[in-house]
Amino acid sequence: MFVARYSYDDIERGWTAYMGPTAGTKEALADLRIDYGVVKLPPRLADQYWSGDVDAAIEYVLETQDIRYHKRAELWMLVHNPRGLSCWPLNAGSIEEAVEEAR
Repeated sequence: MFVARYSYDDIERGWTAYMGPTAGTKEALADLRIDYGVVKLPPRLADQYWSGDVDAAIEYVLETQDIRYHKRAELWMLVHNPRGLSCWPLNAGSIEEAVEEAR
């Protein structure tokens, strides 16, 4: 099996994040995650959030999700691997094919 890894500074930082969504503030990212439906809020918070009172729901996301600041990108991101690096599996059958597919 061959895999590809694209990174600027993940090795030094020691964690990787999803490529999207990202935001300029951690609160904005928490809000996006609720809007996209990827965070299931407790019923009371969901009712408040969809009625326009978003603060408690955003705080809940910030307490339950691993959201960190990516210095190079200057964006807040959701961490998907807090202890290392991630990669994409390739379909290649040889090193030469893997290099070409990674390009």
